Amino acid sequence: MGNNRLSTSISAIRSALKRQEWLKSTYYLGIALRQMVGDQWKQPSSYDDIFNSSADPWRSSSAGEKIRFETTLSMLAAADRERFATAVEIGCAEGIFTEQIGRYCDSLLALDYSEVALDRARARLEHNSRVSFRRWDMRDEHLDGKYVLVVAMGVLTSLYRPADVRRVCRMIVGAIEPGGYLLFSDVRQSPVFERAWWGPMILRGGEQIRRLLSTAYGLEVKATADTASHVFALFHRPSTNRGPI
Repeated sequence: MGNNRLSTSISAIRSALKRQEWLKSTYYLGIALRQMVGDQWKQPSSYDDIFNSSADPWRSSSAGEKIRFETTLSMLAAADRERFATAVEIGCAEGIFTEQIGRYCDSLLALDYSEVALDRARARLEHNSRVSFRRWDMRDEHLDGKYVLVVAMGVLTSLYRPADVRRVCRMIVGAIEPGGYLLFSDVRQSPVFERAWWGPMILRGGEQIRRLLSTAYGLEVKATADTASHVFALFHRPSTNRGPI
C-alpha cells in the first residue's frame, strides 16, 4: 500500500511539473510573438534615444563586459592567421570593442544604426586611420563587399522576426571572403527559448542563432565558448562553400 501511494505521489508531481513547463513555454512563446509584432528596434531613433540618455548605455566599460570582450577575442586564436586584411564590424556602438578588434585588422569598417553612437565611435578612434565608420541598416540595406573577418557581436538578437534573422545571417555569411571568418557573440535568452520545441522557428537568443549559423550555411565551427549570459563562436567559411548561402 505504501509503495502504491508513493508511486501515485511521484506521478502527480511529474504531471504537475509537466503542466508547469507547458505553461512556462506557452508564456514565453507569447512574449516572443509580441516582440515579433512590436519589433521595437526597427527605428534608428530607438537606439539614438538610448545613447542620448547616457554615455556608454550598454556598460561596455564594466568588468562584466571586459570579460565578454576578452572571451570574444579569445575565439580568434582558432583562426589560422594573426591579422586580417579586411574586416567589418556590425553594430559597433560607441567603438569600445571596435578599438580592441581593430588591433587585429589592417582595414576595419565599423557599422551601426545610430548616428549618435557613430559620432562617439569616430571621436574615440579619430587617430586610427585603419578604421572607418558608416551608418548601416541591416534590415533594409545590403552588406556590400567581401571581408576576411566579419564581426557580429551582440547585434542579431535585436532582430525579433525569424525571417529577418535568417536573411541577415545569410547576408553576413555571403560577405565572408572564401577562407575567411565570422566572429559571433550574442546574449542568451531564458533557457525556455533555448530548449522549447518552437525555439528554432522563433530564433530568439544567442544559442538559437549560433545553432542556425552552425548548420544552415556551410560554415565550419572553429571554436565556441559559453558563459551564463552569452554564447560565442568563431566560424570559418571554406574556400569551396559546402552549403547554401
